[in-house]
Amino acid sequence: VPVYNVERYVKKCIESIIRQETFYSFEIIVIDDGSTDRSNNILQEYSKLNSFTLIDRENNGVSDARNIGLNYATGEYIMFVDPDDFIYPGTIETLLHAANSNNACIVECDFNYNKNRKISKSHSYYKEKEYQEKDFLCMSGYPWGKVVKRSLYDVIRFPVGYINQDTLMHFVIFRLCSKIIRVKFIGFEYRIHAKSITSSNKQKWSAMDTYFVVQWLIKQLEKHKDKIPFDQNFYRLLLMQFGHITFLRLRNFDISALASGLTIKLHKYDEIAKALTLEKNILMKQLQEMQDKLS
Repeated sequence: VPVYNVERYVKKCIESIIRQETFYSFEIIVIDDGSTDRSNNILQEYSKLNSFTLIDRENNGVSDARNIGLNYATGEYIMFVDPDDFIYPGTIETLLHAANSNNACIVECDFNYNKNRKISKSHSYYKEKEYQEKDFLCMSGYPWGKVVKRSLYDVIRFPVGYINQDTLMHFVIFRLCSKIIRVKFIGFEYRIHAKSITSSNKQKWSAMDTYFVVQWLIKQLEKHKDKIPFDQNFYRLLLMQFGHITFLRLRNFDISALASGLTIKLHKYDEIAKALTLEKNILMKQLQEMQDKLS
């Protein structure tokens, strides 16, 4: 559980995990990513519990926090839970039972949306079945809402300093799997609020991280060609990431600013495509400067 300034939600999150009834043993690893509110005080209440580990560190983002959790983890499977979400009774038992019964690398479940305290059930497009590699393009890429074999993260870790970590799941983790199972069980409650990553990154250039994450992944995958092939599925993922998904993440930008600056941005992206060597921070600064001029 990576934690940062979620004093309003973190207690319910931790309690929902502690109260799980299951035949499987599990450990809870919480990484406080430099919280400045009362989050750490709340977490200290649980620090004496068995199988509960609290790690305090300076703020470096959710990706690095998850990587630190992976370093400490000893279980066969990993489940990520965001600190403003919580899991329903039976979640750990249901997912681990499905994983062990089917010898699956990943088991994923459904979830409920909680937007401004209004609950709505997830509308799953996925049937309860076993998925093979040809199906992975339609799988949900968020790191939570599933159990994942810990050994899959031995190949690659979350890219530090970026959001949109579902790119890592789609491009690498899914493709390392021999079997993924989806169960028709609502296990998570996913909160969307003003300070959540989903909401806070709207109309920010950090929404462009989808580009930089792919660029980073391509460099990483060159080191692992023997495990993750550059094939037609990989190419289809690239097209989807740079087209449809980038559009979805940028559609909330001010339309007049986008319209007036589109030509400039396309030229800039063309330069990026030719070079692929400029540092992310430099590019982000250039993009921000263009946005400031247009606003």
